[in-house]
Amino acid sequence: MPEKTTKEKVCPQCGTSNQPNSETCFCCDYYIADVPETPIGGTAVEEQHPAGNGVTTDEHDGGTTCPRCGASVGAEGGCTRCDWSSGCSYSLIWQDDRLANLEITTAKPVFIGRVPPAGDALARKLEEFYPAVSRAHAELLMDGQGKVYLRDLGSCNGTRINNRRIVDFVPEPLQPGDEILFAGSLCARLEKS
Repeated sequence: MPEKTTKEKVCPQCGTSNQPNSETCFCCDYYIADVPETPIGGTAVEEQHPAGNGVTTDEHDGGTTCPRCGASVGAEGGCTRCDWSSGCSYSLIWQDDRLANLEITTAKPVFIGRVPPAGDALARKLEEFYPAVSRAHAELLMDGQGKVYLRDLGSCNGTRINNRRIVDFVPEPLQPGDEILFAGSLCARLEKS
């Protein structure tokens, strides 16, 4: 059975993946109605921010600017005006030791799936050990306030948070300690780093 092809709108301000019909980014409220739709994992953000962290260099003073409000980013990686931060504060801890744990940052979404944009090592391991996980199964992202969200990307076998199935394409907030089940077999837990 072929898997669904899904489109997204990637926010040029914060790099968050949004539903194709979105007018504003659900993470930073940036206006994205005119942003073109791309296949999930498209390269729109990487083309705009080659470093992949959402921070742009201010060519006038050599510093960096916040992708949300344009203010200066301090040496610690946090914005001096709003509460955006480029640092990691959460990890996805797999119950299977064959998988490397994932850090979740505001830099860009973390994809779970058997093909890119999921990381190559993760995609290969899921292909080998968890074939029920969809090619583009889910994404984890952190907003500028440090809240983590999980969004199922229309997977065939679903995603559960604390044994409750989540609705496709609707970002669900996560708390440290939440148990996540991908496709009924791949288990993980969210932990604060």
